[in-house]
Amino acid sequence: MDKDSIYRLIGYQGEYTENVKKAIRKLLKDNHPDHKGNQKIFEIINEVKKELEENRVSYKIQETVKNEYDDIDYNYCEEMISKLEKERKKSKHIIKEKQDVISKINSNYKKKYQSSLKKYPLEENTKYTNKVLFVMMFLICTICLIFIFLFDNIYFLILFIIVSIITIYAVYDYVNRLKKMSIQNKAALDNYLNIIEDLNDLVNQKQSLSDEIIIMERKLKTIENDLRFYNNLLKYK
Repeated sequence: MDKDSIYRLIGYQGEYTENVKKAIRKLLKDNHPDHKGNQKIFEIINEVKKELEENRVSYKIQETVKNEYDDIDYNYCEEMISKLEKERKKSKHIIKEKQDVISKINSNYKKKYQSSLKKYPLEENTKYTNKVLFVMMFLICTICLIFIFLFDNIYFLILFIIVSIITIYAVYDYVNRLKKMSIQNKAALDNYLNIIEDLNDLVNQKQSLSDEIIIMERKLKTIENDLRFYNNLLKYK
């Protein structure tokens, strides 16, 4: 609703005639806030009235096909109702589409969160690291003991070789396990970070859609107020 619509509705053709005055009075009365009228529309009508009274109209006069005895242009009224109903239908459809997208985002968020954000075995690195350190300490102690008796008995030399082979194999095995676990953990961590990034994108997308819905709902409210205004006028036709 704007001032041009009010000028068009009251059939203003450059003169502040009795019909125009009568139309303004009717609009002000029917849309007064004390009579459950819309405050914003009432203020616009009041501004038009003041402009007419103070002779400072800037409205571009248009041809109208209203009856010269009517104080309200009901043809324009019906034209606006048709236009507003189309806009309302379109706005509701857009809001519904955006709400459906948000529902889908919520579903995807829940699915990714529940199925993907699991506990990753990052703590396993510590366990294998401790084992490697234990084996290395055992190796050092064994070497020290063997060197004490190495030259006194051939059996200690054989024992040294056997223990060394076992120790080297054990260290090699644990190092390989540790390397494998590190690779797995890196992949798991990368996957985790990617999921977090995706979830953040979903949250941002949802917020953006919610903001757009708020704007569309405000527009829809304005459309419905205007529709109510024009439908009320048709009661006097």
